[in-house]
Amino acid sequence: MRRFVPGAVVLLTLLNAGLAPGEEKIPVNMSAWPVGATAHFLETPGDMVTETYLGLEDGLHKFRKTFTLSHNRGVANEYLWRTDNFELVREQNLNGDIRRIDPHNCARTLGVCTMTSQLGSDRPYTATSTIEQTEDGYSGVFSINDQAAEYSFTVDANGFLLSTHAVADDGTVYGSQRVKLE
Repeated sequence: MRRFVPGAVVLLTLLNAGLAPGEEKIPVNMSAWPVGATAHFLETPGDMVTETYLGLEDGLHKFRKTFTLSHNRGVANEYLWRTDNFELVREQNLNGDIRRIDPHNCARTLGVCTMTSQLGSDRPYTATSTIEQTEDGYSGVFSINDQAAEYSFTVDANGFLLSTHAVADDGTVYGSQRVKLE
């Protein structure tokens, strides 16, 4: 049974990984993202998400992710820790719980990549992604157990996310578009 996992969740989870020898990664230029720089994304169904670079912490790049939700005008923050290649290895959610991703989120790994994710003391789960480069960017499949999402995304010249696109089994379109980088 293939069910859609929303593209923004998949890509923000996927776009951060650590590789075994021989794995090919989507390159990123972290020096192009100075401390205090913020990327603004408009996401389906109209929510605004920003990611602000806070600097290095314990050898990882720390970001604050802020959600401004269109349906209730609420604002919430969470924190992300990424490797030098922008791979997600840890996040702190809105409740303060820590999710660890081992070896990293697979969103920046071309080919087949498997990761394990665990939120606090919850049972860990394993996910697999397969990403390939296309003429317009990248496309892939992300799967957890019997759920899978097909998606595509683009990055800018420095390797930072520009857009995501995914279509649910029922035809619903999900995605995000970077609207500003400051």
